[in-house]
This record gives sequence, C-alpha cells and structure tokens, in this order.
Amino acid sequence: MKQLGDNSSDTSIFIKRVEIPLPVHDVFNYHARNKAIDRLIPPWSLLNIIKRNNGLGNGETCILELQCGPLKLRWIARHFGYIQDQVFQDEMIKGPPKILKHTHSFALIN
Repeated sequence: MKQLGDNSSDTSIFIKRVEIPLPVHDVFNYHARNKAIDRLIPPWSLLNIIKRNNGLGNGETCILELQCGPLKLRWIARHFGYIQDQVFQDEMIKGPPKILKHTHSFALIN
C-alpha cells in the first residue's frame, strides 16, 4: 500500500488480449510492415501522424498529435525491446502523461 510521503510512483496497468487465428509470424509482420500505424489508427480518431517510424527496431521513433479542440497535444514515442515474432515495445519520451509504456507481445496459444 502506498503511504503518504513514500517515493513509489502511481502506476496503472491496462491489459488487452486479442486472439487472432493466424500464425504468430504473420501477425507480427503485419505490425512491422510499412505504414502499419496508418492501418492501426481508426479513421474516426483525432490522432494525426506527424512522423512515422522506419520499423519497430530499437530506437525508431514516431511523432503523433492529438487534436483536442483548439489544443494540439504532441508526443514522441520510441521503440525498444524488439524481438522478432515475440515482442516490441514503445515508450513515450515526450508527451502529456508523465509515463506511458506500451508492450505488444505475440504468442502461440494452444
């Protein structure tokens, strides 16, 4: 339990699991293909892509902008933790929330 005055940070964890009846390699490569982010952001979203990354490899960056009325909130995400057909991660290095890390894990489920 967090107590007043301790230095632990508040962390929220959200887990979403999706089962896709296709080979893990194919699903992973769908995410790794050129302009994948364009296909993954819904057309009704207020999110705009300012700069696409050149893949999912460690250190690749993407710049996104969210239009909130007259305000434009911009953030920069950087990929890390890349393992082909298993996982890639991104973390916000600049943006409105203090910390945002996002993990995409791929696994064969029997």
